[in-house]
Amino acid sequence: MNLHILERSPCSVGILIDRSVVRGTLPVLTSQTPFDVAVIFIGGPDDAEALALGSRMARHELATVTVIRFLLFGSENTKDRRHDTDLIYQYRHINMGNERFEYLEEVVRDGVALSAFIRDMAVRFDLILVGRQHQSSPIFQGMEQWREHEELGVIPDMLAAPDFECTASVLVVQQQRIGGKIMGHTMPTQQQQPPPPPPMGNGKESFAISNDSSWSISIEKPGKV
Repeated sequence: MNLHILERSPCSVGILIDRSVVRGTLPVLTSQTPFDVAVIFIGGPDDAEALALGSRMARHELATVTVIRFLLFGSENTKDRRHDTDLIYQYRHINMGNERFEYLEEVVRDGVALSAFIRDMAVRFDLILVGRQHQSSPIFQGMEQWREHEELGVIPDMLAAPDFECTASVLVVQQQRIGGKIMGHTMPTQQQQPPPPPPMGNGKESFAISNDSSWSISIEKPGKV
């Protein structure tokens, strides 16, 4: 049933692994206590959808959102990577001034380093957002063969594993597909477009956006502009 929904749904889909019972707290969807949320960003449309959702969560007074972008050591600055960089800049810009939104970058050499970092950081958060699917990359080396659940991608599968020592709930996000095809990156829109992105620094700064900012998510539909 899960696979059928993921393949045929006319909208974006989220799969929630709710570990509130493990933590002994209220379910993540009904809790009224402060929440620390992580967005794992490696690249691609599904991670873009998770980023859009995380950015929206950061507007809630009870949510603190940390976006962690993972980069492969020595990888080339490809067109897709530049597209991801521009997308992240858009969300950093619209969250400028919001202390509940933070952006970090982490450079890893392979799947072993990626897995180790995620395991270490996961204990700090109550909820982790991650895209369902990613393009094949050396950054997943050593992880793909351990995948157990077909409806989950490599990273979500690791986060959902019973032996993963973490009490954080996980929201796995798949961006809207049309006719089985990926729609493309989810881009924020604003009344005033931000200036061109500056040269990339070390990525360790914190960013956020004022509460009075106005933005929306654009979704293309067949036959419409």
